[in-house]
Amino acid sequence: MSKKVQKTVRLDFKPVQVTLEVNNDIPTEQLLLLAEEAVIQQIKQKRTGYSYSVEEGASLSLNEARPGLLVRRKDTGELAVIYDVKPRNKYPIGIVMKGIRKLKVMPIALEKVNEEILLEDAVFGRESTGIKDTDNWYEGHTGYLKNQKDFIPVVVGKRTNSKMDVYPLTIHTDQNVNYYPLRPNNYPLLKDHKED
Repeated sequence: MSKKVQKTVRLDFKPVQVTLEVNNDIPTEQLLLLAEEAVIQQIKQKRTGYSYSVEEGASLSLNEARPGLLVRRKDTGELAVIYDVKPRNKYPIGIVMKGIRKLKVMPIALEKVNEEILLEDAVFGRESTGIKDTDNWYEGHTGYLKNQKDFIPVVVGKRTNSKMDVYPLTIHTDQNVNYYPLRPNNYPLLKDHKED
């Protein structure tokens, strides 16, 4: 008897259009139900094109992806942090890994991390330019936000000339996305190490 395993299948459909013959006063909800049934029939008859990919195990979904989320790359097993999510892009998730290597990926390439102890391992820091001034923080950099007595592990998300958004590192996908909008006078609160 074969062992049960988890696999994630991603189907990408090309745009589908169906023509229906209906009464003029049909409610929109009813029209959508008929259209969905027609699309299902097209798929069954293989008249609708789609591409697919299959991955071992459970994958992260795009709805679960959020800046600050700790993930693992499925191809290498490497720990990474999401710093950007743009659902309309072909590769909607921006991740950063050790060595400040950034990559844009699809959600199917990532899996969730459940060990909270790994949050400290995900503070990769900044490029070693030798100069660690307080303005030298950019998208994908990880560090600590000094908040009174605490040091919160964070990743830098969007940055403009007048502000930057930093997201606390987390393993939880069910919480609302929260972030700290920092102005230039708050940049010194970002630290490379807890003891700075």
